[in-house]
Amino acid sequence: MKKIIILLSCVVIIFLGILAYKQYQRFITPKLVQVNGIQYVLTEGETDDNAIDKKLGVINKVVDRYSYLNNDFESNFLPIGSSLYSSKEEPGEQIIYQYDGRLYEANQLQQKNK
Repeated sequence: MKKIIILLSCVVIIFLGILAYKQYQRFITPKLVQVNGIQYVLTEGETDDNAIDKKLGVINKVVDRYSYLNNDFESNFLPIGSSLYSSKEEPGEQIIYQYDGRLYEANQLQQKNK
């Protein structure tokens, strides 16, 4: 009986470890969107209508969270139909996205040189 309890306890501990690891991976994977061949990291920094220059388009494809973005207007987080705008403040370096009825900033992803 003790062996069964120990075995079940080990299985539960391993299962909880796997769940914790998946949550950690989800937390560290950046939320991205691609526009004009440039990838942007979605931030939680809110902005307002005054920062919008013009509408760039809408998200037309959502990819798996761990997949690479290959085409413009793809995201691994934003739902299809989410609007994307250029920014007056930092054109090219920053865009604005709409999520859940609010506007947020997204910053250009800085690629490391290999």
